Amino acid sequence: MTSNLKIEHELCERIKAWLADEKDVRLGDWKLADIEILNTFQLLSAKPVVYLVNMTEKDYQRKKNKFLPKIHAWYILFLCVCVCVLEVGVRIMP
Repeated sequence: MTSNLKIEHELCERIKAWLADEKDVRLGDWKLADIEILNTFQLLSAKPVVYLVNMTEKDYQRKKNKFLPKIHAWYILFLCVCVCVLEVGVRIMP
């Protein structure tokens, strides 16, 4: 086994263990050399994630959607918010 294949195999074993612990690959603490190899694998859990919430503009402005408090608590821990409908409205304003 060549040294490159050995390095790749060891990385695959670490990735397998990481995934067995139900962790996303993108959240791992990988070395630069590991990342170069990881990028060749096209792993879905290594890709960026976008979470979308479908609600009316009225509900968003009033902050009266029954799911909004739970969503807000979750995104405070993990995400930043993007308000697409409102951004499109601002973009097309004269």
